[in-house]
Amino acid sequence: MAGVPLILIAARDEKVIKEIHHIVNKSIHANFTAAITGAVALERAKTREPKLIILDTNYDDMDCLELIDELKKKSITSHIPIMIISEGNISEYDSNKDKYRLIGAFNISDRYKYLAMIKTILK
Repeated sequence: MAGVPLILIAARDEKVIKEIHHIVNKSIHANFTAAITGAVALERAKTREPKLIILDTNYDDMDCLELIDELKKKSITSHIPIMIISEGNISEYDSNKDKYRLIGAFNISDRYKYLAMIKTILK
């Protein structure tokens, strides 16, 4: 029998981390670790090897696309599924808005959509 999966939640706002944790933890039995910067998220992904990484779109030190590039470059993290959950609507003024939509970013209010995706990933 497999152990309890570890989920890394990375967002610059601790309220967003707590909200995602609360929503996911009500439906899925998992352990969680968190990061509020891209650098910490990258380090935790390498050292803790989570089963899933949930990212917000921006951090003070990098945006999530840079973080995804770094995660995919490292052999130890390149296989880990990544989801993007934005704390708000993706702004029309965000230069990466089309990329976020293309890779299927979820709005934090779309909990049923991303919970279904998380359950599928963790099976």
